[in-house]
Amino acid sequence: MHNDDVTDEGVRSIVTGRAADPMVDDVAPCGAMTGTMPDLSKAGLTLAEADRHIDDARRTIAAQADRVRRWKILGLDAKESEKFLHVMEETLAAFLVHRELILDEIKRARA
Repeated sequence: MHNDDVTDEGVRSIVTGRAADPMVDDVAPCGAMTGTMPDLSKAGLTLAEADRHIDDARRTIAAQADRVRRWKILGLDAKESEKFLHVMEETLAAFLVHRELILDEIKRARA
């Protein structure tokens, strides 16, 4: 995975909507469960959606990596395809962090 430009703090700020800058107002996380008692059924749906996004990203990455490999074998320019592959790998990293945040929220709700 090529996520050298992505930090955990940066990904978490994107996924949660909470900027690293304390002067910026916080907003609810993507698909956040709001209120004092999170709705666990909504959390389950959010987790299922996150899992679908992760599966889709993995399929896209596999297809793109294969495409890049084939283009290189044929001697074609694959630079833009490689850039897209790296973006998708970074996106997958963000999806995985988002999934962990959802699981953390579910654990807190059950405690």
